[in-house]
Amino acid sequence: MERVLIVEDESLAAEKLKLLLGRIDSRFCVMDVLTSVQEAVRWFTANEADLIFLDINLSDGISFEIFQQVQVETPIIFTTAFDQYAIRAFKHNAIDYLLKPTTEEDLRLSLEKYRKRQLLPAHLRVNLQKVFSEYQATQAYRNRVLISYGSKSKSITVSDIAYFIVQQKGIYLTTFTNSTHLVETTLDELDRELDPKLFFRLNRQVVVNIHAIKEVSKYSLRKYKVDLVPKPAMEVFVPEEKVTTFKKWLNK
Repeated sequence: MERVLIVEDESLAAEKLKLLLGRIDSRFCVMDVLTSVQEAVRWFTANEADLIFLDINLSDGISFEIFQQVQVETPIIFTTAFDQYAIRAFKHNAIDYLLKPTTEEDLRLSLEKYRKRQLLPAHLRVNLQKVFSEYQATQAYRNRVLISYGSKSKSITVSDIAYFIVQQKGIYLTTFTNSTHLVETTLDELDRELDPKLFFRLNRQVVVNIHAIKEVSKYSLRKYKVDLVPKPAMEVFVPEEKVTTFKKWLNK
């Protein structure tokens, strides 16, 4: 029996992966399904797996942040919605990956590569920190966001945007000059496409520019309050599970 860990914040994608694994080879036993960087860090401090399926973008950050906090030598198959350009670093470093949506044929091929790599000597295995650096170097981030008003449209440079907030079933951006505009995108897309050095997903409703953060204060045992400039109509909080990653992001 081979122990498998799935780190994936999309429940349907995780369930599909479990189903395909069981169909391909019953020797693969899924030990756990995790959804965030911090969950994975805690898991690795006390557990081990034989194979990891790891999504690149998780609910609280980029999955490579895991390897900055704990040492992991387990073979990894990355799962990603990115195009070929964004995953060149993984191909160059001989890391297996699955492009979403995952198909049974692609999974079979990745598992074959995993079997073959098990035969490699230790000095030929991938340095994950090197992969993280090359991933960041090859990733192209969004520079502008298109907004529409009436029959007209224009683009706003992302450095002029203080934050994005979900309000009344829509996504709105607010600029540093305190103008607010409806945008036709999702927070998940913004989380993937914006430079993580500049923007952070605070919670399910807010993506913030680091320069819009005025002050951070402890609100309760489970969350922190974030004061933003310009001041939004709602109070903004960081949940407990994201506090550690958020603090590290602020200190980079």
